Amino acid sequence: MVYLQELYENYKVSGDLQMTLEATSLRLAEGLEHAGDMVRIVFSEPETNLVMSLINTGQNQKLLQNIPNRPFQDLSIVYRYVTSMDSGVCLLFW
Repeated sequence: MVYLQELYENYKVSGDLQMTLEATSLRLAEGLEHAGDMVRIVFSEPETNLVMSLINTGQNQKLLQNIPNRPFQDLSIVYRYVTSMDSGVCLLFW
């Protein structure tokens, strides 16, 4: 998961769009390197990195049609899998 606000803040400080885009692409590439390991980890150790999140049900109707979820009051519990938390990048999958 890449937080655009953080990238924008870095751009505002540096003023260098090219550097910001290059740094972003490197962070994304690092995250994708771990994606290949995800299948192995999910099936061998599913409980290790499984996290639950609460999201707004009304604002996420389309998403909730395609992912596992459970209602909780006026919210929905969704399940994500953390594959990496290196270098300030937290790579999550639904």
